[in-house]
Amino acid sequence: MRDVALQVRQRAKVYDQWGFGGKSKRGLGISALFAGISGAGKTMAAEVLAQELPLDLYRIDLSAVISKYIGETEMYL
Repeated sequence: MRDVALQVRQRAKVYDQWGFGGKSKRGLGISALFAGISGAGKTMAAEVLAQELPLDLYRIDLSAVISKYIGETEMYL
């Protein structure tokens, strides 16, 4: 979590001041995947990280977004 927080805090320097933002063909966002059994603290970790940075945290029900039909998932996003 410290590494993710550090990346978010330093991304303006890396992308803008150092010029790496224009060199990337990918998006400039930062993603974190929390995995583990129920009750392991994934949601709490995300909440703490969002509060520390401070960023908005969105909780998404994947069953309401992911579709088995081609093209429908993009429509829901």
